[in-house]
Amino acid sequence: MSEPKDLYPQGQAGIEPSQQPLVKPTHRLGKPAGVLKLEEKELSFDLLPRPKLEPPHPFHLAPPGLKRSSRLRPRLGPSILGRAQDFKKVKYRQIKARPLPFSASESESFPQVEEPTRPVERIGHKATEPEEEEVPLKNLSEGVTFLDWALHLGLCIVIFALEYWVISSLVDDVLSPAICIFIHLLLCALLFGLVRFLYLRTYDIKYLLMISIFTFGMGPFGPVICVMSFVAFRYFIGQRMSFAEWFETMFPDEEHSESEEVFHRIVTGQDDFSRKDGMMSFNEVFIVGTIAEKRNALTKIAKHFRREFAPALRAALEDETNSIRVQAATVTARIEQGYMTDLMRLTKKHDDDPEDADALLALAKQADSYVFSGILDDSRKKDMLVLAVGYYRSYLELRPDDYKIRFTMARLELQAGMWEAARDDFWHCIKEGGMDRPNIRIWHLQTLFQLGQIREMHRILAEYKLPVEAPDQFNKSSTDIIASWQKGLDPKLLLMDQI
Repeated sequence: MSEPKDLYPQGQAGIEPSQQPLVKPTHRLGKPAGVLKLEEKELSFDLLPRPKLEPPHPFHLAPPGLKRSSRLRPRLGPSILGRAQDFKKVKYRQIKARPLPFSASESESFPQVEEPTRPVERIGHKATEPEEEEVPLKNLSEGVTFLDWALHLGLCIVIFALEYWVISSLVDDVLSPAICIFIHLLLCALLFGLVRFLYLRTYDIKYLLMISIFTFGMGPFGPVICVMSFVAFRYFIGQRMSFAEWFETMFPDEEHSESEEVFHRIVTGQDDFSRKDGMMSFNEVFIVGTIAEKRNALTKIAKHFRREFAPALRAALEDETNSIRVQAATVTARIEQGYMTDLMRLTKKHDDDPEDADALLALAKQADSYVFSGILDDSRKKDMLVLAVGYYRSYLELRPDDYKIRFTMARLELQAGMWEAARDDFWHCIKEGGMDRPNIRIWHLQTLFQLGQIREMHRILAEYKLPVEAPDQFNKSSTDIIASWQKGLDPKLLLMDQI
């Protein structure tokens, strides 16, 4: 093997090592400062000043031209020779570099050069190849080799032998007490000096420090105790659990069956049905119930809300207890949020396809349900009524023969005060939709009465005889009004405020 030629061109040999140029590949060159051949690839490089680097650790140094590949295990347990850092694979390669001859014409227009397949590093420095990822250690004992344990055990045996010899010499009067103390202190000083030396070089010295402290305080018994601790550590570290596992053992997630949960609720009084007074309505709960009963009632209202629960919810909003009022307001906001979320979702679906009659009908029914939910005030209820009527009207433009929806829209128009529109829609349902029923006739007569069309009412009553008793959904005052219409009284006597 021939000796590698100088990596740098002429004129660079006198530069300090920290000022030596750094080899950098380029894609296109004009007049290259140097042309090198690495291995079997022909590359050209610009020579740039190299920045100053910190002197590498002596362990990383390798002489130029030395091919080295070594792998060190991490030392996380008791170790004298091992390092506390996690070393990766370190490689050194020999780089052959020699100038390539080229003519003057080639120097003026140099061809483009492909990028090297792998980066080039300087001689004596760590390669920049991809490093192999190491599997993380499961516990500390996996990072401790048999050599580490053997070195610590051997050190403990040597210290024990020296300390035992000092004690036996003192007992047999072979050495004076002063000399024995001096030998003991000298041995401890050597141990602490070794600890200091390895600590400055970032070695793991916790077990060596423990040996030194125990030997200083306990003499020959210190190494014996350290050996016992090493053995115990080696045994128990294999059974070690993480903090998360230990925490889960303290607070395990208990799983109960449905029957156990019901029994627990009965025992704790959450579902106490043993009272003699039996069941109470929500309205009664908010009048004579306890705070716990009111809270349970609000929880059930929020979970199974229907429009029949609205009076009880309004009573809870006026309760004398602050906590009940706050909980009732929270339940009301949650119910309104549910209505508005569905309304916005259906509105977006309608905006995406305005010709979708089913989506428009679902949107109108959602607005209708929101109107009669019982949680809206008068102004918001009127606004929502107008919105629902508009959705129903848009739906009937797509499907004009759906008279059930027309009757629903007429009912909302009557609630919103749209008397003329309600009158026409009720009449269409009676004449064209085949819905000539007493209740719809009464709705139609109410619109005529609100418009003051008394003669039209008499004409309709003459054509169709309504039953004397009104349907169940009307009160006694409506029945009296119907009877008055049938008898043909003076229209001035039919005012609502005189009944």
